[in-house]
Amino acid sequence: MIIKLLILFFLLPMAFQDYRQGLVADYLYLPLLFFIKLNFTIIFFILVIIFYHKIEDYIGGADIKLIFLFLLIFPLFDVVTWLLVSSLLALSYALVKKQQTIRMFPFFLISYIGVLL
Repeated sequence: MIIKLLILFFLLPMAFQDYRQGLVADYLYLPLLFFIKLNFTIIFFILVIIFYHKIEDYIGGADIKLIFLFLLIFPLFDVVTWLLVSSLLALSYALVKKQQTIRMFPFFLISYIGVLL
């Protein structure tokens, strides 16, 4: 539980920076590297690198980095649940506000609190 609270502490500035500036600084990811557990997500990372030119209009680099780090830290089922909940929250927000583009990190944070914490 302490590890999940620490990760929450590191996600807060990332969400605020994404909400205000539309970017997340690379140095904010560094503390999350200490929580990595080895598993087979390297295949996912390679696929993202290969197909990034096709998805770059739909997902930002900060989002990909966080998803990849979470795949290295948490079990696959937890990450998929977290991603599904955050996507549904973002989609609901976009439909209500009638926006075509949204910043995902605030929704990642809310979903993290609800699903992984």
